[in-house]
This record gives sequence, C-alpha cells and structure tokens, in this order.
Amino acid sequence: LEEEDRGGAPADAAGGSLRSIELSWGEEGFDASALGVEMAGPDAQPFDFVISAELVYLEETHDLLLYTWQRLCSPQTQIYSVFINRPFSWNFFAKLHDLDHFEVAQLDEERDFDPCGLEECHMHVVTLKG
Repeated sequence: LEEEDRGGAPADAAGGSLRSIELSWGEEGFDASALGVEMAGPDAQPFDFVISAELVYLEETHDLLLYTWQRLCSPQTQIYSVFINRPFSWNFFAKLHDLDHFEVAQLDEERDFDPCGLEECHMHVVTLKG
C-alpha cells in the first residue's frame, strides 16, 4: 500500500488529499494497524469521506466495522456504503438503527445501481450522530 500511495499523482494539487493505508477492524486490529497508530496521535483528524463497498455480508464482522467507523468518523464524515443484498447485509443496518449512533439515508431508492441486472445493489450515506 505504501508503494501505491507514493506512486500516485499528488491529490493536493486538486485541492484535497487521497492516500491508501493499512487498516484492520475492531479495537485490537485498529489499534495495531498503521492508521490506528496515526489516529492516536495529537494531530489526528476525522475523515471527510469513507467508502464502504461490500463490507456487510458477514454478520461476524459487523461489530468490528461499527467500532472502526466510530473511530474514523465525526458527525461531518460521510460514509458511502454500497452492498449487494445478501442474507446478513440488512442485519448490519438493523444494528445501526438499534444502536442509534448513526443516521442512514438510502441513495436514489428508485435508481438501479447494477445496469446489468445481475444483483440487487443498495447504496446509503451514513453519518455519525452529533
């Protein structure tokens, strides 16, 4: 990942920044990962955006992902979540609702995010409550 990060064009030339860095989920994984160590520093800032693609299909990882989102985000962070409808995918959003820590809005409910018609795709914007 570090090599990929160095190989890209500077994103700050366009008025922002983008980089890739290792991240493990959950308390133990997060604290041991490169990003967790960085986020523990005094200059750590929450992210503006988090892209979450196909991360909610395993129910065993839901709590790990929630912990990680709470560490990375502020109420201003927008998490874009996209997933294909699988047996446990909606359980993650039920958990979000029950915990009452996040706001969830479905994007373009009528829009088909899979133009090939192969899967039932869903996209949401998730924000941490302030």
